[in-house]
Amino acid sequence: MNKDSQTEDFVNLLLNSQGRIYAYILSLVGNHDDAEDIMQDAVSVMWQKFDSFEKGTSFIAWAFTISKYQVLNFRRTKARHSENLFADNVFELIAEQAETESCDNEKMECLGECVANLKENHFNILKMKYFYGLSVREIGSRVGLGKTAVYKRLSRLHAFLRDCVKRRLKARGRIDG
Repeated sequence: MNKDSQTEDFVNLLLNSQGRIYAYILSLVGNHDDAEDIMQDAVSVMWQKFDSFEKGTSFIAWAFTISKYQVLNFRRTKARHSENLFADNVFELIAEQAETESCDNEKMECLGECVANLKENHFNILKMKYFYGLSVREIGSRVGLGKTAVYKRLSRLHAFLRDCVKRRLKARGRIDG
């Protein structure tokens, strides 16, 4: 395969998968800035290793594997700076779930898009709950809300995200009604 053809193949595969890859990375790190940096690093590694990609196999599975290792590298770097991150076993479960649910890749992409459109204060509440594992009481003290108000806010955010994903899947023709 000549270099121009290889470049074209890589670009086409990446363009068709980049939303799902980004959503996967975002689901593992929970921060848009970090996800963008990791995505850039992952794409660079993918290009460097594209010779090893077996044509006819799943590009997305291959890309997820590379992305997972880039996230692990990111986590190691952050751990050295004592950032509060998922416990390794929780990270592994999330990564495994995202990798094995290939039929839900599009749903993950939609969820990533919906999360990306949240107001910053709403995203921060979700991040405190699901990425940092803070209790509702701790979240409330950080954002100036009572426990009941935090529960209601989380419930509304869950409903918003569920409806947003459904709308996006419907617009893509993936679900009826």
